[in-house]
Amino acid sequence: MQLTAADNRIRRPRCRPFKKPLEQHPMPDIKIIFAAVILIALAFFLWKRFGIDSGRAFGNRIAKHNGLRRSTFWYLIKNGVEDSAYDFLRSLEQSNTSLDQASIAVGPILQKGIERLEARFGTQEIYEAAKPVVDRLVALHGQTADAQAPG
Repeated sequence: MQLTAADNRIRRPRCRPFKKPLEQHPMPDIKIIFAAVILIALAFFLWKRFGIDSGRAFGNRIAKHNGLRRSTFWYLIKNGVEDSAYDFLRSLEQSNTSLDQASIAVGPILQKGIERLEARFGTQEIYEAAKPVVDRLVALHGQTADAQAPG
């Protein structure tokens, strides 16, 4: 009696995938887990620092609203504010301040930035171009402060 291919197919047992016992599965390396946690933390930090809600976009809109170059605006505000410029601008944005009001609030900070940069590096052409805008904002800030003063 001769067996055919059909007979072999019927008699052949079904193969199951080979499964390793639980103790033979490799444990994930602690270095890989640590690196993944570090990468996630770094991404979170960068998102909070430079993400949508960081204050940077609001600062760029203020600079454009006043006709300043963004790079000049950021040099001035980072050297004029005591703490973080991003935190300051984020607080202005979250208080639903208009661009006009935010510009007036930023004026004295920009002026302090000009003073600090000129004290450090001397008169620079890029900051001289921003002085008329900053002086106008400081004057408006003084007018609003006088108008709000009791008296």
